Amino acid sequence: MGDWSNAQKTAELGRALNADWIVRGELEKFGTNILVTVQFYDIQTFRFMGGGDLRIANADAAYDNMDPLVNKLVETIASTGARPQTARIQGGTYKVGDIGPAGGIVFYDRGFVSDGWRYLEAAPSGTEFSAEWGIYRRDVAGTGTAIGSGNRNTQIIVDRLKQLGENDRAAQICAGMDIDGFTDWFLPSDDELDLMYKNLKQKGLGGFSNNWYWSSSQISKDSAWGRRFNNGKQTSYAKDLTGSVRAIRQF
Repeated sequence: MGDWSNAQKTAELGRALNADWIVRGELEKFGTNILVTVQFYDIQTFRFMGGGDLRIANADAAYDNMDPLVNKLVETIASTGARPQTARIQGGTYKVGDIGPAGGIVFYDRGFVSDGWRYLEAAPSGTEFSAEWGIYRRDVAGTGTAIGSGNRNTQIIVDRLKQLGENDRAAQICAGMDIDGFTDWFLPSDDELDLMYKNLKQKGLGGFSNNWYWSSSQISKDSAWGRRFNNGKQTSYAKDLTGSVRAIRQF
């Protein structure tokens, strides 16, 4: 890229090319020498991650010093920490364990697109929070436990919470999240939560704790399903208890 005045557009171009890094290189006169500069930028944030430079007087000096420069650049990449297999574009092909479009981790692939989605992505670990389920001793009709029902469950719960004037509950916070520009988050259903445990937590992915996590699946007016992430056991919890919450999204 020759024009670096618009970082956002440069990053958008990089993502469109399915890149993980932006590499910027420059050649410029530096006294009687030529200065070669290489810099790395994170494709998602356009944040400078490091780089290196080489001052040369002629072609022989370039050949003699190129290996040290390359080694320095390799070390720079390694020191930033390798991301898991990365495919962060909407519409790309993903595997369980890949980084998703919103920077979380893909934990389910049903193999085909239906109702506008194929994959489920868990939000990044730093977005996890604790909250009550809410609407204790009030019925929330229509929630399900199946894979693919969490989004609709969350809409039902949020509507009911609004009707009853409750705030800062698990489903509401999930629905209001904005992560890397993505705002389509929801509270997972019980079966979706089970997939997160099996495909991420048990494999050491996602930064989950051993606490119990809320699902969006109601059992009764008093309780809803949760999962213990120390052993994956499905457990009933009173809706006025505070549990861990990890939002997910479909794409």
